[in-house]
Amino acid sequence: MAEQLTKTFQGAAAEETTPQFDPQQYYSTMQQVMQNPQFMTMAERLGNALMQDPAMSTMLDSLANPQQKDQIEERMARIKEDPSLKPILEEIESGGPAAMMRYWNDKDVLQKLGEAMGLAVTGDAATSAGNSAADEEDEAGNEDESIVHHCASVGDVEGLKTALSSGADKDEEDSEGRTALHFACGYGEVI
Repeated sequence: MAEQLTKTFQGAAAEETTPQFDPQQYYSTMQQVMQNPQFMTMAERLGNALMQDPAMSTMLDSLANPQQKDQIEERMARIKEDPSLKPILEEIESGGPAAMMRYWNDKDVLQKLGEAMGLAVTGDAATSAGNSAADEEDEAGNEDESIVHHCASVGDVEGLKTALSSGADKDEEDSEGRTALHFACGYGEVI
C-alpha cells in the first residue's frame, strides 16, 4: 500500500506540481489502510495521546468550535501578512511537508507563529521546567516503568549510567514494546 501511494505521488514531487493520481486507486488504498487493525490501533492511540495533552486538547477543541472559526481565520490572515513570517509560510506552502519539517524545531519561528496565533509561548526554559516537573511526577507514579525507561525519558544520564552499571537491561521493553531509546527520543532527551 505504501509503495502504491509513493509511486502515485513520486512523479509530482520531482515536478513540483500538484500530484496527478487516480481517485479510485487512492480511495481503494485508503480503504485498505482504514481496515488495517494495526493502523487503526495506532491512530486511536495517537488520538488519545493528543486529547490527553492539555495544550493539544485545547487547540483541537478551539479548531472544532465554530464560534472561534472567525478568530482563527483572522489570525491566519494576519500571519500571512506578517513580514517576518510571510516568506516562511510561502516556503512551506510551496515546499510542502519537507519545507515544514525544516521549521519544526526552530524555536524562533515557532514562537513567532505562537504569538501571532495568540498562544502563550514563553520560551523553552519556562515550558521545559514546568512540563518536566509534571512529567516526572506522572512518570514516578507509573509503576510499570523501569528505572531505565524513566531515566531515559527525563534525560537523567547519571541515573541511566548507574542503572546500566547495576545490571539493568538497556533493551528492556515496556508493555507496549518500547525501549529506553524510544522514550529518550520521544521526549527529546536523546542521550
